[in-house]
Amino acid sequence: MELSKEQSKSYLKLLINIFQFLATSSEYRRNAYDSIETIQTALSKLKAISATQCEDWNFSLTPNIEFEISTKSFCGPRGKTHLVIGGQLNVEKGLLKDQSITVCVVSTAESELDEEQKKKHCCGTWNTSLRTVVRRFHFDLDPGQLRRDRPPIHLQYGGKFDSCHLASGFDYNYELFQAIDLPRLPSPPYDFILLLDMLLKQFGVNVSGITQESRWRSLVRCSETLWLLPYFQKITDYLGSADRVNSVYEQLCEPISIT
Repeated sequence: MELSKEQSKSYLKLLINIFQFLATSSEYRRNAYDSIETIQTALSKLKAISATQCEDWNFSLTPNIEFEISTKSFCGPRGKTHLVIGGQLNVEKGLLKDQSITVCVVSTAESELDEEQKKKHCCGTWNTSLRTVVRRFHFDLDPGQLRRDRPPIHLQYGGKFDSCHLASGFDYNYELFQAIDLPRLPSPPYDFILLLDMLLKQFGVNVSGITQESRWRSLVRCSETLWLLPYFQKITDYLGSADRVNSVYEQLCEPISIT
């Protein structure tokens, strides 16, 4: 797989279209009102980057977007659970240097759990001002990974946690052991829209209906063409090579070509 300046430009345009869709969607504004300010701020940042045509820029989705999970009880007998999505990317000399998109499931309880509940559920002492991160994943694209000991495009469970990107006004309890940062699993290159589309379809959140709108589905297809087509084409070509020696995993650990 290669990354080019043209691909990075196309991605910036696609990100603008994605956040423009969210900022103007009546369903999104109605059911995810608390995140509209974050979406509008992100859109303004991306438009400003596009207007300057600067080849060195970065973008961070802070604070992260939160969706209340309304149809499933993921952790704890009572209280609220949220799906939290954030991320950042850096572009240098017109080329995507790195991208990391983080997904958390965060739970809050109304009161402390008794001993029986602590055994049954994954968390200990909760209260209304304490939020517990019970799941955390991040999807990385790191073209600069040169050691060939892990895929430049990978999924990691857990990892280092920093609460500064999450909603303020809460104390956070992180249940996962941060020092373990392996395995890093080979993954297709999920950008923001591909990941958000998948998550909204899997979790019970009020805004999942936007994934069936024609404009949204068109943006998803554009993202698939931009990222998934070259990724799977590379794998298909390699599997079909008569003289291949390495495994597919070893091939996926090769550095990404930059043009």
